[in-house]
Amino acid sequence: MKNFIITVFALFIIFACDKQKLNSKKVEGEWQIVNYYQTNNEGLTTKYPICNGTIDFAAEIGIFDLNLIRQNGALNDTTKASGNFQLNENGSTIIFSNSSGLNLGNEGNYRILTLTKTDLQIEGGDTLGNVNTYLFSRKQ
Repeated sequence: MKNFIITVFALFIIFACDKQKLNSKKVEGEWQIVNYYQTNNEGLTTKYPICNGTIDFAAEIGIFDLNLIRQNGALNDTTKASGNFQLNENGSTIIFSNSSGLNLGNEGNYRILTLTKTDLQIEGGDTLGNVNTYLFSRKQ
């Protein structure tokens, strides 16, 4: 019985670590922006009709590079940023840090809403109280 409990505990630890590793492999590579939404602190959501750019994750070394252009009417915004990233233990959050050019709120924590082989959707706040939602598709 004691060996069974130890074996179950060891398997639990192995599989818990594997989820982070699996998600790191899934996020690896270059992603093309598909949609960008911003919800302000009053709950008003704006979809940016013109949005293009990429984010590139080098998961083995924990580096990201972002080039993003957003346009909504007269508002034009270009973001170029790079820095470090990591996934939290269960792979549900991307944590951006040491970033140049990125207006990070919530200490750079972006919740992973969707992560498949082809789609990545993340959501996080900025320093102005907005919630930013990005939908990416893996670049071919």
